[in-house]
Formats: sequence, structure tokens, C-alpha cells
Amino acid sequence: MPLTPIERFLLDIDAKWPVSDSKIPLRVIGSTALMLQTAYLRGTKDSDVLGMDPIIGSLAAGLLAMAGKDTSLHRQHQVYLDVVGSGVG
Repeated sequence: MPLTPIERFLLDIDAKWPVSDSKIPLRVIGSTALMLQTAYLRGTKDSDVLGMDPIIGSLAAGLLAMAGKDTSLHRQHQVYLDVVGSGVG
């Protein structure tokens, strides 16, 4: 089965993450989480990641600089990463 656009976007984030930094799990929420579990594709433009330890501060800023709105990954995949507060989840 081919990868979905969301999966390709997340894999590109993983591939571009600095090798010297440890890998961290992204807690994907909202419609993006549903699209990762089904074959349904919605016209959403953002992928919400729950902002909680360790995804706060400079780590969140680094993720947004790499894959947030108006980045090269956003332009390439037509979807961007957004870190939302832990109270949303």
C-alpha cells in the first residue's frame, strides 16, 4: 500500500532531524491522527502535535522551523506541523 501524504510528510521530518539529536515520539492529534489510522484523506493543511514534555521550548521551535507553516517541507507536502498546548489533547 502506498504511503499517504501525511506519512510522507512525517517521514521527511524524521529524515531531516539532526542525527546528533535523539529521536522523539510525536503525539499526533486531531484529524491527522485519524487519517493515519484510516484510508480517509481530508483537505487539512496542518498536522497537530501535542506540545508536552519533551516537545516544548527549543525542541518545539526546532520542529516548527523545520516543518511549520511556510517552510520548505510545508511547500513540498502542502501540510505543515503545528505544536498545540497539552491542554488541547
